[in-house]
Amino acid sequence: MTSSNDLSNTELLSKLVELIKKESNSVKSEIKQEIQEIKLENAKILYLVKQQDEKLELLEKSYKKLEQQNLQLERAVRKNNILVFGLEVDSKTANLADIATGKLNDL
Repeated sequence: MTSSNDLSNTELLSKLVELIKKESNSVKSEIKQEIQEIKLENAKILYLVKQQDEKLELLEKSYKKLEQQNLQLERAVRKNNILVFGLEVDSKTANLADIATGKLNDL
């Protein structure tokens, strides 16, 4: 009777090993599928990051260009200005530009 018990134990062990292998293969295939999905999502994210980097570079270039244009405009405005110091102005007179023009014409 011991040999039949051994045989049944051996059969049980064999079946158990087969079940474990099947379950292991199933789990492996699920893990592989999940890894593939993660890789796809990762690729999408990397693509989006690359697009954002390109947009950021474009914005930085545009910002630098606008900053240079602003500086040039400020210089052009200042270049055409005349600063007058020590001009005596009556507080009753409203038009400062006329007073300055008149004083400069007198000089």
